[in-house]
Amino acid sequence: MPSSKPSTPLRVIDVMALVAVTALCLGLIRAAMPRELLFPYMPSGPDGGFIDWSEVPALSKPWLDWAVVTLQFRFLYFSPLVATWTVAVLALSLRGPRRSRARLVCRPGTAAGIAATASFAFAAVRLLVVAKAKNAMDQPGPMLLLATGMAVAGAWSVLIVGGLWRPERGTLDRAGRFLGLVWIAMGPFLNMLRFIPFW
Repeated sequence: MPSSKPSTPLRVIDVMALVAVTALCLGLIRAAMPRELLFPYMPSGPDGGFIDWSEVPALSKPWLDWAVVTLQFRFLYFSPLVATWTVAVLALSLRGPRRSRARLVCRPGTAAGIAATASFAFAAVRLLVVAKAKNAMDQPGPMLLLATGMAVAGAWSVLIVGGLWRPERGTLDRAGRFLGLVWIAMGPFLNMLRFIPFW
């Protein structure tokens, strides 16, 4: 599908804002995120003891589970940063000349940002109100990754099936598309890998 003319250029002040947000978020991650997410993942065997990986065949189900969980833990540790980038890119994409809502939501980068932000908001409400959690960190991280990735995939599916996919050539829409792919890869894609059959 053809790309439309870029209408929201990335300015120097936008880059400076993203750098400042990144530095602040990295500091908050170091202070708030559990360091255990960076530790090596060591699954236990059926008997409750550690697995002897020297006896496990390559490309087997245990190795796949180890890779999926390890990637999820690493991404979960940095997920606040990716979430902040997602919201920041969305906010920068919405500035500038006034456009129709239909035109905005047809841009895949903007659609990904809207879907992911809506997923964040829903998760926060569910955690702090429905589930009566003490804070947002009480939510099982992989479920949040899956929900966000599914939201982005659903939004993009609607655009593609409806013939409404209208990407821009600008940096912001490309950044939004990249972040959307990250959420899909770390959520639905990694979970689908668990269902790959091994013999």
